[in-house]
Formats: sequence, structure tokens, C-alpha cells
Amino acid sequence: MQERLLHKLVEAAGAKDRGYVLALATEGLQDLPPSFEVGQTTWAVVRPRSELDLRHKLWRAGSAPLVAILDREVAESPPYDLLRRAKGRRITALEVPEVLSTVLGIRVSGAEDERTQRLALTYLDALRSTVKGKTQPTVIDRRALDEMLLDVCVGASLRRESAGTLVARWMLEPPEWDGDVRWLVRDNLPRLLGPEGRLLGWALQHEMSLPTLLRSIVVHGLVLAIDDEEIPAALWGDELTQAKGSAEVEPESDYFFRRTVANLALDALDHLPPTRQREVLDEADTLGRRLLSTRVLAQSQVLPLGFHERAASLVARMDAGHGVATAELDRLRAHRVASTQEPRIALLERMARLSRWLVTSEPEDWGDVAEMVVRYQREDAFADMAAAELLRALASAEDWHVEATRLLDRWRERRNRQNLAFAEHFRGGYTKALHADGLVPLHRLWTEAVWQDRQADEAGVYVVILDGCSYPRFLSLIDALVSDDVGLEVAADGVAAGVAALAPLPTITSHARGAIFLGQIPHDGWMAELDWRESGERKTDPARFAQNRALGERSRKLFLKGDLADGGQALRAALADRSVNVIAAVFNAIDDQIGSSNIGAAVQVSPRDIVAFVPSLRQALDAGRRVLLTADHGHTPFVDKALRVGAGTSARWLSLEGGISVPDGFIAIDLGDLGGATAGPKAFAWRMGAYLGKPQVGFHGGCGLEEMVVPLAWLVRGGVEASLPAWWYGLSEADEDTQTEAQKHGERDAMSEEQTSTPSQPPSRKPRPKKHEPAPGQADMFDRGRTQQAYAAKVELPFSPEVLVALSDTDKATLGLLLDVGSATASEIAKVQQRKAARITGYMSSLGRKLARLGVSCFERDALPNGEAQYRWLEVQGVDPKRGGG
Repeated sequence: MQERLLHKLVEAAGAKDRGYVLALATEGLQDLPPSFEVGQTTWAVVRPRSELDLRHKLWRAGSAPLVAILDREVAESPPYDLLRRAKGRRITALEVPEVLSTVLGIRVSGAEDERTQRLALTYLDALRSTVKGKTQPTVIDRRALDEMLLDVCVGASLRRESAGTLVARWMLEPPEWDGDVRWLVRDNLPRLLGPEGRLLGWALQHEMSLPTLLRSIVVHGLVLAIDDEEIPAALWGDELTQAKGSAEVEPESDYFFRRTVANLALDALDHLPPTRQREVLDEADTLGRRLLSTRVLAQSQVLPLGFHERAASLVARMDAGHGVATAELDRLRAHRVASTQEPRIALLERMARLSRWLVTSEPEDWGDVAEMVVRYQREDAFADMAAAELLRALASAEDWHVEATRLLDRWRERRNRQNLAFAEHFRGGYTKALHADGLVPLHRLWTEAVWQDRQADEAGVYVVILDGCSYPRFLSLIDALVSDDVGLEVAADGVAAGVAALAPLPTITSHARGAIFLGQIPHDGWMAELDWRESGERKTDPARFAQNRALGERSRKLFLKGDLADGGQALRAALADRSVNVIAAVFNAIDDQIGSSNIGAAVQVSPRDIVAFVPSLRQALDAGRRVLLTADHGHTPFVDKALRVGAGTSARWLSLEGGISVPDGFIAIDLGDLGGATAGPKAFAWRMGAYLGKPQVGFHGGCGLEEMVVPLAWLVRGGVEASLPAWWYGLSEADEDTQTEAQKHGERDAMSEEQTSTPSQPPSRKPRPKKHEPAPGQADMFDRGRTQQAYAAKVELPFSPEVLVALSDTDKATLGLLLDVGSATASEIAKVQQRKAARITGYMSSLGRKLARLGVSCFERDALPNGEAQYRWLEVQGVDPKRGGG
């Protein structure tokens, strides 16, 4: 490289084969060789330190070719005589582009700017290392040179990172650049980052400290990100107002500059560490609270105050008796701070779910006993489950306890009206009500459920009794069991639910479980729960099971709590033994919890928490047995000690002998011949949470729906969850697709406006532009309905016209995806439906039931190793509607 530069100097001076050349020492002219060749001529190279040294070296060289490289101090005042005799009669200096071209080996153009030249010469070695070993361009122009200089001066990351990343980094560690490097960065930011780059370039030359200035821009930008026209001028702040008026920024309009600042602030926020994020968001909250109305703040998808205002608005609506749709909670979950507000969101989701049940119509006439039981199983037991989930969420929540408690009070009041109507049926005739058409009383479980199934009689049956399991608790267990590939069968009507079954009164273990094992209602003395556990269970239950005439001559085995102490090994061995026809097992985990005095804890048992439960189900299904799950009775949860109505050894029933009056929340029922060995009139509790004696987590013995309605359901491999009521996830699909944004948020905005103290009316909003009509089959990023129509039109499904008419666009889009690609995971289907992946499993179960009713089966469900559900397309075939499909 040095020799090439020396050649350039000789050429520039016009020298040939003799004389001397005076040259200015510039970048690249260090560590020179003592001589170099130009054609047949050898030129010596010297570097004199002074004028005297220069004269001495020229005298020694005589007329031989020589190049003298002069430092700037020597070259500033050269002797005239030496300058006149030099080649070219001047001190020759190479232009910077010539030096760069020579050093880099590539022609360099566009380096006329003095600061660019200084930077290029300063970082010449680094530039040479940059181009070494790379594919070389023909010419390095100004843009390419700037990019190379940025890489060597600042780092290659500057050209790859977003504006927000740079802002976050500079807020934490402000750059320490000299003047030329700062100029280079500022000059290139607009080209690299567009409008955001122009703003950053302006910030780099501002007199304010860079971290302070950038923090101010981010804070104001987060508030400016609120999509509302009602923005006061003071919200821009002094710094952004200066930027708007500067020639360097030159915003096209206030609107575009606002979007630029907002996008920059949001991007920077994502790249700040959590502690700094909280600090910046708190500052933005304070700014917004000072300058904006509550209505405007509630629209923010970034500020914590916006989240809290919107959440408070939803709570106020629920407290006023309105239902909150899932879509509104989805919008809240999309908020920037939602990930840090999980307990609050969990509480809101459960409150909203219960609020939607409360706005469903309450019938004036509840119907007969069977109708009430079926309604409870398919609708109101889900409300009880939602209330239990709400109570658990309240345990870890900090806010809205008062509003949630009022919501629970309204749920309890409505359920109490329902329970009282249910109890009236039994007061009017206990025997008739217990044996009503369409119901299976527990003592007829064998004849009206088990032996009605041919496979159970031929291959054997495993009857699982969950002591104290209410129907709402059963629903939660089934939801969890599905992850273990065990669930409910789909009935002929396409609904997955338990058989309508009732426990006898009183709903206590000794009496109700005795009805199961004996096959008839026992004529017993109704032992108290504690006495039964200590003396009756181990001898009475096996004896009754042995006497059960409904089992005939079939071989049988019974496993109680003590028999499962080995972890269920003996039970599993018995299930694998095909010589044993009937196996029954009692699991006491739920009853043990509700019998506890720890009233500060809610009942919460997962299938895997119950010793030997899940392994025994798998063993039974692997052995080809039919599995029937039931319970001896349910329970009503503890509410408050204020509902204690007196003393007693049984919490929810008492004898009325001796003139005892019926306590509040109880009802007198004559059990007739089915009253067991205890004579005389009796009263049973119908009010939820009412009890006698000591408080505990849950009570049973009464006549509430949650106590008498017990699960009775066949479990199968690959089964489904219980069919959810329409209100569980909110609005129907049609309503959700057609509801406009204004309809969704209009009521909320109106309520927020009433709460704000601003007396003036807000300015009218501009009407939203009308959507363009899509081309046929064209997806729409923002409209789920049109996207589903596009997917539905993409693939022709191999169904009859009758089936196609019955399918919605969502159904067709989903099935079209499976037919097109062969298989899809729940998350992939969620993208097509533009819904949360967590809702896909329930949707696919419903779709399978719908297809089963239409006599079609075309997909099946698998579980991937990571637990996610995958659905595979099958050849279309007819199915037995009684067995379900999909």
C-alpha cells in the first residue's frame, strides 16, 4: 500500500528518473520502505526531521531520485531554494480520495466534505480492515463510505437497530463521541430511520443532556399515543414544541409528527429494563392525569392509568347489573401493562363470567324436577363453578373486593330462589319427585344406568364414587381430565353432560352412599358424618355392596379409603383382572376438604391430586372396561358465620320432634317410607351456606341443587369437556362478528364521561371511514368475519348441501384448513379464526358434536408432546349420532 502511495506522489509531482520530490506526510505514509521502484528507476525515501536534516539528505543524494516526506512542522515554511529545485516546484500532497482509493484498493468518490475526510483518515486502518476479505464494490460512494465510517466509529448495530432501541440505550448510557463522529451519526440518522431519525438527529445537537431530553420525549410520546382528537397543546411539552419548529425535523404535519413521537416512545419502552419502564410509565401517568380527562385516559393502551380506568369502568358496569362480554376483556388484556396485572385480569374475567350469567333471563316457572335438574347441569352449575373461581381469584386480588362481593351476593340470591323452588317439589311429594321421569335416583344407578350399557355388562364396569363431589366441582375435574385424554361422551343431542341424577335426602354419606352400594334406599339411622367415618364405613359399605341384588351373581370388589393406602396398586391390579365384573372405588379427597374447619380456603382439587384416581382411570380404560363416575352427594360452600341458624350435629338437616320450629333457610319435607329408621318430621336446608353447628369449608345434608344433583357420567378415552353454556364466553358468534367498535365501547365511554369532572361537552368525533368492499375470497386483517368467509371460500368441502347449510363460516374455514393442510394445531386454527388459542379446544369439541348430529365425522384430536391439541383430517364418513364424532 505504501509503495502505491509513493508512486502516486511521484506521478503527482511529474517526476521521471532523477531529482527529488517534496511530499507532505499524510495518513498512510507511515512505516515507509527505504526505497521503491518506478519502472527502471529506484527512488530513495527519507523523512527529515528539520530543514538542516533535509539539506543534508539532499546533499548526500546528489541528483539521485529521492522522495522526502515532510512532517507538517517542516513543511509549513520550506526554504525557497529547495522548493524551486523540487519536482513540480511545490510540496506535493495527495487528495484524501486518492489516499482512500489507494489504501482501500477501490475508487472512492464523494468524500469532499472536510469532516468526512478527517474521519476517513483517522480511521483509515479500520476502513482497510473492513473491506478486506469481502466482495468489493466497483466504487465506494458517499453513502457507502458513511456506512463504513459508522461501522468503524460507532458500531454496525447503529445501522441495524430501530430508533426505539437507540433511544433506550442512549437513555441508559449516553454516547461519548467527539464532534466529527456525532456529526456523522446525526447526518445519517434521517436516512437510516426516517422521521424518527430526524428527531434523534435534532436531539443529538440539543443543549440539554441527551438522557434527560430523550426521557422527556418518551414520556410525552406515551401520552401522545392515545388515539383521541382531544389533545391539549401543553401535552407536547417545551422540547417537542421546539423540535416541531426546527428546520432539522421539519414535520409534515402535527398528526404525522405525533405518530412519529408515539411510535418512537412505544418502541423505546419495549427496550428499557423493567425498573426504567415503571419509572417512565409513572411519569407519563402523572402527565396524563394532569392534562387529560378520564374519558381520554381510559383509551390508552399503554399507560397504567388507562388500564385502571378501563378496568374500573368494567367493574362499575358489572356492579350496576350489566354483563361484560369477552371481547372487552380481550381488549383489556391487549393493554401494554396487562402482563403485570394478571391477578386483576383474572379477577375481572371471573367477575365478567358471573355477570353474564346474572343477565340471562330467570324463568318465572322453573318447571318440574327433571327440568330443573337438567337446567342446573347445563346452565346454573356453571354459574356455581364461576362463583367458586371468583372466590379463589379474590384470595390473591387487591382490588374490587366490595364489587365482587356484591356480585356474589346477587348470584347467591338468585340461586336461593332456584333452590327454594326445587325444594318445594319435594315438599309436595318426596317419593314422586325423587323418582320423576328423566331422573336417575342413586339407588337405581345400577339398573337405570350401568346395566343399560351393553359393554358395561360384557366387558366389566368401573364405578368411581367421588365422596362429596358437587356437580360444579365435577365440571372442573372434567376440564382438567381432558388434558389426560379422558373426558365425557357426546350424547345423541350433541351435548356432553352428565346423566340427570339425584342423591336421596338427607344428602349425607351414610345414607346416600348406602343407596349406591345397597341398590336401594337404606333403612338406616342417618349417622352423623364423624361417627360414620369412625365406625360405619369400613363394615357397612362392604356389607351393603355384597348384598346388592342389582348386581346379581356378578363378581365384585370394593375399594375404600383405607384400601388405597398402597397408592392404588391393588385397585389397578383388580381393574386388569377380567374375572372381576364390577369394581367400585371411593375417593374421599373432596369430602375431606369440605369437612375441614379451614374456612379461609376454598375447595380446590385437581384430578392428579387425588391418590390413584387418574392411574385407575387409565388402567380401567386400557382393560376395556366402561368407566362410570358419580358421587354420593354434593355440597354447599361456606359463606359466612351469620348464616348459622343454631346448634346441631348435622349441618343441613334436623328432626322437628318436640315442637322444634323450622330454622330460617330450611324447609319441612315428609320423606314417607323412604325416611330410614329415623321417625318423625324433618327439615332440610335449601339456602346456600345455611348451617347448624360448627363452621366448615362445605356442608351437605340439605336439599339444595348443589347437594342433591350429583354427577353420573360415562368417561371415555379421548372424551371432551362438558358443553359450555352460551354465556360462558360471552356474546354469540353472530353478535360478536357484527358488533361495531362504537357499539362495543359507546356505553363505556358514556359512563366514563359521566364520571369525569369536566363540565364541557367533548368535541364530536369524525365518522370512521367506510371499509372498502373486499375482493371475493380476500382475507381482512382487521375483520374476523370477512377473513373466515375468505377461508371458507378457499376450499370446497366434501359434504352434502344439507351439511354445508348447517355449518357457519367459522366451521367451514376451520374444516377447510384441515382439509387443505391435513392437520393443524390449536394455535394454527386460532390464527384462522382470529381468536385466542385457549378457546379452540372447546370450539372444536362443539364442532365435533355438531357434525355428529349431522351424521358426519371428518377429523380427530391428538395430543402433542408439549400438551397442545392437534387436529387431523380424516376421510369423510358417517357416524352413529349416539356415539358422537370428531
